Order: sequence, then C-alpha cells, then structure tokens
Amino acid sequence: MRIFSHAVSVCYRAFTRLGNTNRRLQLMLFYFHSFEKANQLLGDLYDCRVNVGTIATFNANLYEDLAPVEETTVSEILKSDRANFDETGMRVERKLHWFHVACTSLFCYFYVHAKRGNEAIQDTVSLLPRFLGWAVHDCWASYFNIEKTKIDCF
Repeated sequence: MRIFSHAVSVCYRAFTRLGNTNRRLQLMLFYFHSFEKANQLLGDLYDCRVNVGTIATFNANLYEDLAPVEETTVSEILKSDRANFDETGMRVERKLHWFHVACTSLFCYFYVHAKRGNEAIQDTVSLLPRFLGWAVHDCWASYFNIEKTKIDCF
C-alpha cells in the first residue's frame, strides 16, 4: 500500500506542479489528439496516466476560466462597424456539422452547429442576428435572410 500511495503522490505532484499552465497543456493535447495518444504522451512526460474524469474536470474549469474572454469577444464583435462571417464543414462524431465564425481584425468567435443554413444563423449562439454593422460574407443565400444587417459580399 505504501508503494501505491507514493506513486499516487508523485503522479499528483507531477500534474499539479505547473498549475493552470499544465492543465491547459493537457487540455490542448486531448483536444487535438485522441485520448489514447495524448494520455500516452503525458505518461511518457510525467510517468503516469490521467483518466477521462480528470480531463472532464480540467475542461469544465477551463470553460469557466474563459467565460469572461468569450463575453468580451462577443461584445467587441457586436460593437464593431464590420465583421466577417463564414462557415465550413467538420465532422462531429462522424456526422457533418458546421463550424461558424464571426470575426473582426482583433476578435474571433466560433461555434459548431449541426446545421449550416437559417437554423444555425438564427440560433441564439449566432452573433449575426444581433450584429448591426456591415456583415462581410460569401453571399451565401441564408445570410440575406437576416433583417437589419447591412451586407457586403466578397
């Protein structure tokens, strides 16, 4: 039991030594790689593994930490005179979803939606219905269904 306790203690110290920086690194690894690959890399670096619950906790904490950043980003884009809007396809659990973006020269806001058209653009997570400046986009038909938005196609 003493060996096991020591191993847990060493592992815990390894993962908490760098605090939030370490947790963010781990989250980035798990975001861009499969759980198995990222866990193997962390095992190689720290000589111990993490479980899915740990990653879920890190993810929840990071989500809370980034809430003020998201609020500022949304606010700044909505105050802007001009913003770019676009979308591109991506796979989520092997199904086609749409990665939507609203951005200015300084801020980017992203969201993933199962739909590409009016349903996604009119959704509460979309900034376009609340945006009052010039909306720069690719002239896709759904963008023309937004009232009060000035359109500028590229």
